[in-house]
Amino acid sequence: NDVATITLDTTGASLHKRGYRTVFGEAPIKETLAAAMVMLSVWDPSRPLVDPFCGSGTIAIEAAMIARNIPPGGKRKFLFESWPQSCDLDRQEYALAPNSEKIELQISATDVDERVLKAARRNAFAAGVADDIHFQQKSFDQLRSKRQFGCIITNPPYGERLNERRELIPLYRSFPEVFQRLPTWSFFVITNIPKFEGIVQKSATRRRKLFNGRIECMYYQFLGPRPDQKFQRDEEKHSIEQSETPQAPQPVFGGLTDKDHEQANLFSTRLQKRAKHFRRWPTKQGITCFRLYERDIPELPFVVDRYEDCFHVTEYERPHDRDPGRHASWLQLMKKTIAKTFDTHVQNVHLKSRGRQSGPQQHEKMDHTRARMVVNEGGLKFYVNLTDYVDTGLFLDHRQTRQMVHDEVLNKHFLNLFGYTGSFTVYAADGGATSTTTVDWSNTYLDWAKANMKLNNFEGPEHGFIRADAMDYLQNLKPQQKFDLAVVDPPTFSNSKRTDKVWDVQEKHAELLSLLANHMTSGATVYFSTNFRKFKLNSLIECEYDVRDISKQTVPEDFRNKRIHLCWKLTRK
Repeated sequence: NDVATITLDTTGASLHKRGYRTVFGEAPIKETLAAAMVMLSVWDPSRPLVDPFCGSGTIAIEAAMIARNIPPGGKRKFLFESWPQSCDLDRQEYALAPNSEKIELQISATDVDERVLKAARRNAFAAGVADDIHFQQKSFDQLRSKRQFGCIITNPPYGERLNERRELIPLYRSFPEVFQRLPTWSFFVITNIPKFEGIVQKSATRRRKLFNGRIECMYYQFLGPRPDQKFQRDEEKHSIEQSETPQAPQPVFGGLTDKDHEQANLFSTRLQKRAKHFRRWPTKQGITCFRLYERDIPELPFVVDRYEDCFHVTEYERPHDRDPGRHASWLQLMKKTIAKTFDTHVQNVHLKSRGRQSGPQQHEKMDHTRARMVVNEGGLKFYVNLTDYVDTGLFLDHRQTRQMVHDEVLNKHFLNLFGYTGSFTVYAADGGATSTTTVDWSNTYLDWAKANMKLNNFEGPEHGFIRADAMDYLQNLKPQQKFDLAVVDPPTFSNSKRTDKVWDVQEKHAELLSLLANHMTSGATVYFSTNFRKFKLNSLIECEYDVRDISKQTVPEDFRNKRIHLCWKLTRK
């Protein structure tokens, strides 16, 4: 309609580009969105701030710039600055810009990837706030702080494809457990993971729809206690009379109730009673590892084993009304209860959770510390690992069976099938076996078995270690190879990624023991054991062995559960 509009681009690059971010991590958040997240939170410069998924450091950098009053466009160039007529205006505007303030800030940015941290440090230096932010390589599950009333503001990974999101669900499920360590803090999380509140089992105080680029996200705000509120930790609350304790605000994640502390007192009383019962018994038995507590109280479904001065605690699933955060606080309280009861440091209490297995499930590795300690049993030494696996490397319920092997093995050829960490082999060597053979599919366990043998000075060509599947080993064994004593303690189920074979003890045990019979001398003994509660020994085994159930004789007296394993003494006909 004879009207034309001429538009001059005064800006150039998009306004979200501040000019300091020269190096990017994967899926970087825009500077403007990061600043908005900080300004929508309750954070102020007097509080600590942590971004545990910092990536290229944008949230931490924007927070530092806001705190120090640094103009967001001070580090970039605009197109209008190249116009001749803008020179005076340019100088005037920069003269009006506020000077940055030098204040003490408590901002931390962590990430598991050292490469993105290098980029984050470079970006912080370019923005002029490198001295205000502490960057550190750290995984999310290591998040801790002794400071109070801080803020977590973060943009965790959330993936754009469905399968990527599914892989991240375990990470999001860990949020309550990690966040409950910060009872006075507030938490601000942006994500596009569906049903985030359902995953963490906590409703946000506020939620706001925001766009990270073109990705529609939700900004979840979990507001914790304010600094002007009188907050008292649960431990402090229960160290004084209830009547003197004012009502304190509850943390967002976690927290404990009076009932939780009553259970802790009950737990401590029971542990003391058990410890008193076993005061002299371990010394008389020559052991330093034994069972202290075995789900004695239904509401406290723990198994507590003592290893020297350390405690290995396994929690078994049981229905309860605690959300994940409160449950994590409850577990921590129980760890502290054990440590206090036995006057040891809480770091000496190693707690693991053991869910019910169904179908072809196996217990996964839990940590990667490779931390081993030496324990004593029957005058022998063994390496155990209390952190990395559900099992420690020494099955305490087989203590009696190990002694039986020790007493029978003199001048005999011994086979340890499914050798695990070689504890039976150590006992056999100490009992005077002519030779020992340890078979296991895992290199980790074979190396562990060798280390246990070396620890007890049993080395030499008479002690063999073979990496093989048990069935394959027996099928390929030469006919003339015979043994006089064998221990067969197989797993209930195994489907190693390194082989396409599946082991099921109920289905395979008869075939295995039949193959083994071909390599046992007349009158030889086989100790066969399993932890599978529904196990039924195949009657066909009686064709080749005399069978005697010795389960009652092989469960040690410190075990409350007399069905912890089933054990048979098979004598070759």
